Amino acid sequence: MSKSTKTLAVLVSITIALVAIVVGGYMALTGTNDTQSAESPTSPSSKEKSTRNPNDNQFPDGNTPGASVDGNQRSWPDVLDGDIDAQFATPGQYATEPVSSRRVFTPRNPLGDLPAASALVDQPDACENTDLAGKTQLQYVKARFLAVNSEAGPSRMERAVPRGYAHSPQGAVMAAINQLGYGLPAQGDEVGEEIDKALWADSAQVAQERADKNLDTEGPSRLARASTMPGATGYKIISCGGDLMVVDVVYGEPTPGRPETAMAARMSLRWTNNDWVVDLSGSNDAAISRPAPESLDGYTLVDYQ
Repeated sequence: MSKSTKTLAVLVSITIALVAIVVGGYMALTGTNDTQSAESPTSPSSKEKSTRNPNDNQFPDGNTPGASVDGNQRSWPDVLDGDIDAQFATPGQYATEPVSSRRVFTPRNPLGDLPAASALVDQPDACENTDLAGKTQLQYVKARFLAVNSEAGPSRMERAVPRGYAHSPQGAVMAAINQLGYGLPAQGDEVGEEIDKALWADSAQVAQERADKNLDTEGPSRLARASTMPGATGYKIISCGGDLMVVDVVYGEPTPGRPETAMAARMSLRWTNNDWVVDLSGSNDAAISRPAPESLDGYTLVDYQ
């Protein structure tokens, strides 16, 4: 089973606990029986620290599984499965993501082809229309799928972490989508470490997951291949008002009577320091976990182009 196929099944487990999305249940959404242990072969607890980084012969082309903040690498192999993302290796081309069959663009810039900040449309109180205007793309960046909207952002990357969203409901939606879609926590590579510091620093659940995987003591590994999310299916605005937003995001395709086919996450966002930030303080951390919906009624579908 491919890494991306496993990953969407992992995220079904968020309805039980956020921490489970990183290591739990790879089988539910795909209906397959993968017996791989939740402890990955590249995790600190299953390898000595001295073998956390590849030797010169292991990946002769220089493409290591773990994504680094710098560099032009466009393909990240899996230690066990080999090349799992070769279709996304060519900049400037589209390819099909195998789980959702969505078109994914490989940007010319290794950090994403992003809109300029001046192109973003700020309308903080425009809660009467929360549809995503402009063009929305899934871009393959740093072994992850980054959602980019031409009017809502993100408009920049800070150490490979998406930043610079429009001060609008749409900007909040894009930040919510990328919080998990691009920013899946506790992945263990260098980009993952930056994501955890920037997006998950206030999450007690992620802190526990990092402790369980010894990430704080071992540091980033070039053998840690990030899991990939195929992109959010839709979203629902729960509350909207200027500098505060609450957004539900759905992944997968809801099926009545089969909650394992989809999952939902609730993001509370606050406009802070001229950007949207997911608020994980207090009860918001645990509140991310939501029951899987049985349908997409009431949700706005994301139209990736």
